[in-house]
Amino acid sequence: MYCTECGMENEDTAVVCKRCNAILVPGSRQGLVGRLGLSAYSDPSVGLLIISIGVVLGIVAILPFFLLETKDLITMERMRLIVTLPLAFIALMLIVIGGVVYWGHHKGGKMLQKVEEDYRSLVENAGDGIFTIDQDGRFTYMNKKGMELLGYAREELLGQNFVMVIAPEYREATIENFRKRQTGEAVDRYEIEVVTKDENRIPIELNTRTLEYKGEFMGLEGIARVIVKKPTEKSIKCPRCWVMLNKEEVELLGPNVIIDVCPKCQGIWFDNNELEKVLGTRKLDSLLTKRTDTEESRSKLICPRCGGVMGLEYAENVEIDVCPDCHGAWLDYGELERLKELTEAAGDKEVEAGAEWEEMMAKRRGKRLNRLFRRLVR
Repeated sequence: MYCTECGMENEDTAVVCKRCNAILVPGSRQGLVGRLGLSAYSDPSVGLLIISIGVVLGIVAILPFFLLETKDLITMERMRLIVTLPLAFIALMLIVIGGVVYWGHHKGGKMLQKVEEDYRSLVENAGDGIFTIDQDGRFTYMNKKGMELLGYAREELLGQNFVMVIAPEYREATIENFRKRQTGEAVDRYEIEVVTKDENRIPIELNTRTLEYKGEFMGLEGIARVIVKKPTEKSIKCPRCWVMLNKEEVELLGPNVIIDVCPKCQGIWFDNNELEKVLGTRKLDSLLTKRTDTEESRSKLICPRCGGVMGLEYAENVEIDVCPDCHGAWLDYGELERLKELTEAAGDKEVEAGAEWEEMMAKRRGKRLNRLFRRLVR
C-alpha cells in the first residue's frame, strides 16, 4: 500500500504511513505513476512542466533543419543521428511522462481524495480510541476519541511514550505485551487502566496489532475500548436510616457470603438464604418462632429489596425482620452476634442430647444381650 501524501511504500495491512503518519486508504496501489517513481509528484503543474520541457526539446531537435542551409546529405544524416533522434526520443519520453503525471492526477485524484476523506473521517471520529506507536513506544497517531478519553491535546501526546498514560500497577504487564509484539508473539485482548491528564482512572480493553515493513517491527496500532461495568444488583437503602447500604464480603461469616451493611446504624441486610448460610438452616429453624395475627408479628419496616411490608420472627428475645415475599432478613446492630450465640448453644445442646441418647441406647442393648444370654444358659 502506497501513501498518497509522500509516496512511501507500506505493508498492505498498515493503517498509518511509517514516514509521514498519514492515514492510509485500503486498496490504494502504486499503479503506473508509482512504478515510474512519481507517486509524490502526481500534480497537474508538475505534469505540465514536464510536457513543456519535452516540447521545447522537440523544437530544439528539429530546429537545425530549418536554420542550417546545407545540401550535403551526409552532413544532414549525421546531424539526424547525433542530435535530432536522441533529442526527439528524450522529448517524446518527457511528454509521455508528463502526460502520465497529469492524467494520473485528474483520473483518480478526486475519487481518491473522497475515499481518503471518508476513511480518515471514519477513523478520526470512531467511537473507540485508535492509536499507533512506533518501535520505541512513542505515540505517532491518536484519534479524537483517544484524545477526549485521555484529556490531552494532540501536540501534548504525540512523541510521548505510551507508559505515561498507563496506571502504575499495569505498566509492567503492558510493557511485557509490547515486547512480545516486538518478538512476533501473539497477544490477546487485555484489560488495563489508563490515567487521564486530570489523574482520573479509566478501565479499558486493549486490542493491538503489529505494524511491520519487510519483516521488520515498526510499531503497533491499537484500539482502546472503555469498559462499562454494569451493576449486577440494584443498590438498596437501610430500612431504618434510608442511607445506601455498603456491600461487604465477610470471610468470618462463611464462604461467598456478601452482606449489605448500613454505614450509619450498622444494621445488616441478608438476602434470601444468606442468613441460613451463616447460621445453618437446621439450627436457625429450630430457634425461630413466628407469632401470627398479633401486633408482635408485624414489623414497622419496609423491605429494602422489594418494598413489601416485613414480618417479625423471634429467636428467644432476638427480633428478626423478615420479608414474606423475597425472604430477606434484617438484623439490627448486635442481633447477629446474639443469634450466633444462640445457635452455638443450641448446637451444644444437640451434641449433649445426642450423647445421652447414644448412652441410653447402649444400656438398652446391653440389657437385651444379658437377657438373651441367661435364656441360653438355662
